Amino acid sequence: DKLSDLLSDDISAETAILRQEEETMTIQKLSSAVKELSLRQQEAVSLKFYHGFTNDQIAEIMGVHYQSATNILHRALLTLRQHYHLPALLFAYFLLTA
Repeated sequence: DKLSDLLSDDISAETAILRQEEETMTIQKLSSAVKELSLRQQEAVSLKFYHGFTNDQIAEIMGVHYQSATNILHRALLTLRQHYHLPALLFAYFLLTA
């Protein structure tokens, strides 16, 4: 019984370490990909996902119309998905950790 508990703890610890390494790699991959976007797209992504602003607020901060801010964000996310092969789950992770 104690042996199975020890083995279970070892497996749990190993799983936790592997998950942490995977999360670190995911964050690094996403950060690198975002740095490849235009400065305008980086600004919009940062305002949206790191700072939690709405598209209306982003438009005001960036000095553009609402639709322009929305288009900038859309193109940025599209670029990340297409060119860097970042799946939707990665964006969900990004949203949760932002």
